[in-house]
Amino acid sequence: MHRLALVLISIVMVACASAPASLSPADRARLTELAEPVGTHVYDGSVVPMGADAPAFRYERWVRGEGESKQSTHATYDASGALVVVQRASHDDQYRLRRFEEVHDQTGAVNTVEVDDDGSLHFTRRRGGQLETASEGPGAPVVVGPTLFGFVRRHLDQLVDGEVIEVRFAAADRGKSYAFELSCANADGSIVRFAPKSALVCLAIAPMFITFEGAGLLRYEGRVPPRLDGDAVDAVVDYTMLTERYR
Repeated sequence: MHRLALVLISIVMVACASAPASLSPADRARLTELAEPVGTHVYDGSVVPMGADAPAFRYERWVRGEGESKQSTHATYDASGALVVVQRASHDDQYRLRRFEEVHDQTGAVNTVEVDDDGSLHFTRRRGGQLETASEGPGAPVVVGPTLFGFVRRHLDQLVDGEVIEVRFAAADRGKSYAFELSCANADGSIVRFAPKSALVCLAIAPMFITFEGAGLLRYEGRVPPRLDGDAVDAVVDYTMLTERYR
């Protein structure tokens, strides 16, 4: 019973927002620097919180590089146009993650994840002058926000064939990864389900759904990086593709 209580407390902590802090001038400059348009503008996204009528945020995705050295940048702006979150992932053309960086103006957090060749993870979290580090050993493939959709597309044939693929979602702000499963939600593979493997984690994070249209991305439904009134939020994101295919 005591062990179950500890697990439940951990799940609640995942669901709750961390106490906000303020970015330092250097970190705020880094936030702006990361969002500078570099490479190819892949899409814009309109982010409408579940149950709301109007967008609360806007997304941009920029990608540069090819082959073994690619950089995907995901920037979030609020309804006033202010930059609130930037995430950047370094990866190869198979969307194998090498490094992830996140600067979050709403929480005052600067988070990084480094991935070794053997799949080990190294987390650094900095918020309000407090620095924390953590590490994990090898395991399932690692995904983060900027690499998730690309990873799914690279494995879509396996998913259509009925395979369930386990991945680790690196929650940089928590300093740990969580086991998720990818599976097809329909016969043709145009909708993919992304859900926590643990039933307990499902109590805090509902299954998410990714909808593709041809070679592009159409919609995402589920948890998003920005906070709404200080709380974690689920949303419907509709994408406007600016390239012929997702990358």
